[in-house]
Amino acid sequence: MKAWACILLLGGMSAVKAQERIVTLEAEDAELTLPAVVKSVPGYSQNQYVGNNDNGSSIVFRDVDVPDEGIYEFKIYYTSVENRSVAVKANDRAETYATVVNTTDNWDLPPVDSMSTFLYLRQGGNTIKIMPYPVGSGGPNLDKFEIWTTDVDASVEGAWDDVNVTNINREEAHTLSISYADAAGVREGSLEASPYYQSLNGTWKFHWAKDPASKPQGFEQPDYDDAAWDDIAVPTVWQVYGMRNGKNWDPPLYVNVSYPFVPTATYSVMGDRPSDWTYNNDMKNPVGSYRREFTLPADWEGRTVYVRFNGAGPGYYICG
Repeated sequence: MKAWACILLLGGMSAVKAQERIVTLEAEDAELTLPAVVKSVPGYSQNQYVGNNDNGSSIVFRDVDVPDEGIYEFKIYYTSVENRSVAVKANDRAETYATVVNTTDNWDLPPVDSMSTFLYLRQGGNTIKIMPYPVGSGGPNLDKFEIWTTDVDASVEGAWDDVNVTNINREEAHTLSISYADAAGVREGSLEASPYYQSLNGTWKFHWAKDPASKPQGFEQPDYDDAAWDDIAVPTVWQVYGMRNGKNWDPPLYVNVSYPFVPTATYSVMGDRPSDWTYNNDMKNPVGSYRREFTLPADWEGRTVYVRFNGAGPGYYICG
């Protein structure tokens, strides 16, 4: 019985695509916390925007209705002559963040530009709160917000960077156990003594990417062509393999009391990092993709088969 497996270590949201705008929220229609105020200037949406988004201010929308539970793009229209940021909180979920990349010519005059973040929203009414980030700083002037549907499977994508998610579709943790064919196998007491044990150690196809956005698309399909990928021994540490084989991958990194990423309010590993760090903004979160084909014994037909990975340190997805 042929089988195959693919593993994605530290996968991301690179496949997110906005599809349809379903909600438009005007900033001036929200509940405002001072010092945020509504200002009237021709050229903005409805000729108004919310300014003075300084320390302590907030913009809150209640009962924001979406048709389905899932991940949505939250597009933010702004004016800002500086690279300022906002935190966006949906319901009781962790905050997400958006930062001005393309500054505008004026603080208080159109044209506006836009930036985006992604929100997990429930079906029906939602509460969305927008605040300057980090705490103590000021945010951009805000014109309006749009919510767009995406093509993301909300049960999977994005979970790797959410500290509230520890597993998806995993069996409940328990002590190590396996079935044996007879009492002799039980007395021997090793996993390898069971006819229902198969090791997946060996050579796997491997692809390295510097961040989630660069991971290969569609590699989970059985007919995906991985001929150009590296052959890597499993188990191994890809950082050590890369160093020994002249790869320009992430090098081994040792830290004892500090984090190799900038801690944020949500503990996201994708926050901006100093340029002199080993893992800086050019290599925030390297991704390893593994593929292997193998054969299951014929007498396993009809049995429930479990796969277990020991020592896969970061977050990972399994498909097959």
